[in-house]
Amino acid sequence: MDHAEGIIPKSQGYERLDEILNDAMAEKLSSMTKEEQRHRHHIERLEAATKKRGQWFAVLLTMLAIAAAVLMEILGHRTLAIVLTVAPFVTILASLILSRVID
Repeated sequence: MDHAEGIIPKSQGYERLDEILNDAMAEKLSSMTKEEQRHRHHIERLEAATKKRGQWFAVLLTMLAIAAAVLMEILGHRTLAIVLTVAPFVTILASLILSRVID
């Protein structure tokens, strides 16, 4: 008996399965493969959408922090204004560096 190296049998394995199960197993494996591919594409689209949403959220928070920094400078709180200006950029830079290290 031949053993498949992966989850999909070799062509001889399909022929043997067809003989034993009257085409049912080959059709089932084909159906499962197609469904898995559809699922994988769906998950990849969701991940891309989540990443894009996160990027927009980061832009919004950065803009809010800069607006708050301008307000703090106008009110005379220079140290707080500097912190509010630098912190978002340091966070974004750290995020970029970590994403490259993790990938």
